[in-house]
Amino acid sequence: IKGLVFRNTNTTGNTVSLIKISGDNNKVYGCYLGVDPNGTSSTNTAQYGVQVISGTSNSIGDGTAAGANLISGNSNAGITVSAFVSIKGNMIGLDKYGTTAIPNKRYGIYGGSPTLTGLVIGGSAAGEGNVISGNGDGSGIYGVGICAFGVTKGNRMGTTANGLAVPTANVQLVGVAYDAMPGFILGGTGAGDGNLISGNILYGIFGSC
Repeated sequence: IKGLVFRNTNTTGNTVSLIKISGDNNKVYGCYLGVDPNGTSSTNTAQYGVQVISGTSNSIGDGTAAGANLISGNSNAGITVSAFVSIKGNMIGLDKYGTTAIPNKRYGIYGGSPTLTGLVIGGSAAGEGNVISGNGDGSGIYGVGICAFGVTKGNRMGTTANGLAVPTANVQLVGVAYDAMPGFILGGTGAGDGNLISGNILYGIFGSC
């Protein structure tokens, strides 16, 4: 799925997800999910931009400029995950310029399955990190009850795309929140492994194992 604009303006709010993935080797590249074609506003009522419910070797973004998705303005989470997926190089919760919040109302990325393993959010190479900022009353990333959540590297959570400021109209309370996730890895010691977590209203990191 490449280069498309997905949004739902159904006032009944019955649309669960703009894209639902159930299978292997699916790719979502260069799409706008939840925003208008200009990438600057949203009248979307869908709950999730992308919902990954099963499968392996699925990708949302590939770490290139052409493959980056803009996932903002959804009524629950930008991405919700119950199966393996690689999430790289996306803008989640901001406008296309990376400066102003268009919140996913609760979470940027939500993971909540006890069988979920191998989730990759970001990466250490140039362009692989996601910008996850401006999201609503929850957090940029939230995981619960996941024994092997995977790796989160090279992301910016709570800042503008350039990492130098807090987004205009920012409402993101927490950068990363997790509960009962003993396998969670945040950052690393290698070049490019670190996450920039700044500008969140309450906490940068909040969680327990």
